[in-house]
Amino acid sequence: ANSRLTLEQARRLAAKLPQNNFINAAFETVLNRPPSASESDNAATFLAQQTKLLSDPAKLKPFETGLATPLKPATDPAQRARENLVHVLFNLNEFVTIR
Repeated sequence: ANSRLTLEQARRLAAKLPQNNFINAAFETVLNRPPSASESDNAATFLAQQTKLLSDPAKLKPFETGLATPLKPATDPAQRARENLVHVLFNLNEFVTIR
């Protein structure tokens, strides 16, 4: 769930998706479907909250355990929030489960 692979791939994918329609593009790319209205609202709220939290570097604490990733998170708080949303989508049961 929080492996080096998923973190790096979430960062790479978030950088490639269009910013102006990010939520729809992320759902379509990761889950192969558009978000429902509630999922879209929740994702927009998540992005706004994450951007606000990530805007104050004094409140951020680096992980002290686990493997470091060579691909560092974005320095722009809004882009880093988008990386986090993609990482969340990668961890949804809908993505992880093979049917």
